Amino acid sequence: MILNSSRCRINARRCLLWLVLLTVAAGVACRQPVAFIGLSQDRYDHNRTIEVVIEREASEAISFLLGNQHYAPLASADFPALTLKGYPKAPDGLPEAILVPVFTGLLIPLDSRPDAPRSGDRGDLIEYLAAGPLAGDGVESPDIIGDVALAEREYRPLLDFLGSAEALKGSREDLLKRLAAVKIKACAARIVDSRFHPASFADTLAVRFRRFWFVFFKAPGQAEYSRLVVIPNLKH
Repeated sequence: MILNSSRCRINARRCLLWLVLLTVAAGVACRQPVAFIGLSQDRYDHNRTIEVVIEREASEAISFLLGNQHYAPLASADFPALTLKGYPKAPDGLPEAILVPVFTGLLIPLDSRPDAPRSGDRGDLIEYLAAGPLAGDGVESPDIIGDVALAEREYRPLLDFLGSAEALKGSREDLLKRLAAVKIKACAARIVDSRFHPASFADTLAVRFRRFWFVFFKAPGQAEYSRLVVIPNLKH
């Protein structure tokens, strides 16, 4: 009886230990960070200083800078509105939907072309970073930009990485090794993208660096990561 009692106590301790380990493991799993690509005003996915062009007809096109007003329910006439077939116009005066740009991400590597429009990508990104994660300036630049020189110094390791075509080639494992070599640690984050279905890209990788998430995208059939979206890290 004494022997059986001792075995019961040992088994109980083992069960308790396993329960504790499982609880800790579950807690770690629940704490997996989430990189949420949400509002267009928050995310940085295009050069805000370059005009967009809309082809009206074969011989007509308009170009303009995007602004926050384009992402309002009563948008300007620059973009068409959608209605529901067979339904009358809503009594509140709002369209059922508006067509606004959903960008696939900033083209990387940065400054990959010598012409002026693309050479400004790095500078515009630095101004977005300088404004801070709460500025909400993903669509248009704010009146107060922030300390651009400080932001360039703070984010230089990652900015230089984003400017290297060689660094962006290869598999996810290749990218992780190169990031680690420049002392940038990629976090195993779950990426929630409000723009596209997860299967739209061949691979995505989120890197948390200082006050922002930098999310890399690889298009199907491509050998390198070619698009970037930057979003605030509000839990920094």
